[in-house]
Amino acid sequence: MLKDCFTLRITRDLSPNNMELIIAVIILLILAVLLFVIYRSNNRLDITKYAVADKNIPKPFDGFLIAQISDFHNTRSKAVRDKIISALLESKPDIIVVTGDFIDYYRTDTEISLEFLRRVIPVAPVYYVPGNHEARIEKYPQFCASAERLGAKMLDDRLVSIVRGDSKIDIVGVRDPYFYKECEPVPERRIDILSEKLKSLLQAGESYIVLLSHRPELAELYADSGVDLALCGHAHGGQFRLPFVGGVFSPSQGLLPKYTCGLYETNGKRMIVSRGIGNSSFPFRINNSPEFVFIRLENIENADSSEH
Repeated sequence: MLKDCFTLRITRDLSPNNMELIIAVIILLILAVLLFVIYRSNNRLDITKYAVADKNIPKPFDGFLIAQISDFHNTRSKAVRDKIISALLESKPDIIVVTGDFIDYYRTDTEISLEFLRRVIPVAPVYYVPGNHEARIEKYPQFCASAERLGAKMLDDRLVSIVRGDSKIDIVGVRDPYFYKECEPVPERRIDILSEKLKSLLQAGESYIVLLSHRPELAELYADSGVDLALCGHAHGGQFRLPFVGGVFSPSQGLLPKYTCGLYETNGKRMIVSRGIGNSSFPFRINNSPEFVFIRLENIENADSSEH
């Protein structure tokens, strides 16, 4: 009799209405966890520090600190912007480099980016190379002029030297291949144009070369051209990052991209890829927080690099 009552109670508790309520609660809990992960992934700032050691780095540049901002996409996250400023003020880098997509094509708000530049430029000299989003924004020439008035050094296919005593390093910037779309409709040919421009610029270089270029998938081209260290972005860390897999998708590289974040070495030359700061056509990241990168140059006889 007691067993029959217990069975009846369970049956009543698991009636269709109650089951629907339980399922609804489970779904809401899953959605709440997912939303929390997405929020945390997009509003937490990861700071990554690299040491790049090379016998070709001049001794006066031992300890030279570079801060890299990539794929800012005029981020609307004030929390992330403030954390970047705090990290800059604390670390006091020698230079700050912007490696493309500082403004966003789909949700263009140049004032956010210009206001951020106003806060950044007093910290250290800023060197800026444009990405594929700048290439598609009609207002980019006006934005570029405004950034230069603020003090940013725009490296649209340019080389500049930083001198310490009798030594120097060369900072080279190349525009994204998308800038050549009007003169060359074939995407592969645009890469050829970029390659030609890079080789032309490097003819004037005679010291340790740091390249600012938006696209990491051209790692072999950079190494074959003689670039010592390339700083890139564009991949957004693969947008979603899976344990033991890495990034899921990247523009220009597709599914399971090779170059999404971190330090890579090709034929003895190095490339650092930032996961970037903001988002664009896809509005959020998962397990892939915005990343702010610092690179310290070190002069040693036996070239080595390590991540701290």
